[in-house]
Amino acid sequence: MFECWVNEMDPPTRLVVDPPLSVLVDLTQAMRNPDDEFRCDRVSMRVKFEGISTKDSATQGLLRAWMQTTAGGWWGLVAFELRSGNGHGRVSIEQWCPARSLRRKPS
Repeated sequence: MFECWVNEMDPPTRLVVDPPLSVLVDLTQAMRNPDDEFRCDRVSMRVKFEGISTKDSATQGLLRAWMQTTAGGWWGLVAFELRSGNGHGRVSIEQWCPARSLRRKPS
């Protein structure tokens, strides 16, 4: 994963999680979008049903790596599913999420 990124410091600013760790992703933190409407009554029912839902605070995912930013924060590379508003559609994604949006899944 980090083959093109030479580790010159200790402790490292990135870490592969192997095997991947089960986590819960708070989509309200991981996928915050300032372009989303503040008022839900301004969004059509069609979009509410078929658009991706980012209101879930406990989506299951697999944490694959950690990486530290130049500002000092940590981001986790997580694979998880997004579902449509009506639950009939889904898409699998892998993205970097801020550490505050992740928590270990209880056993």
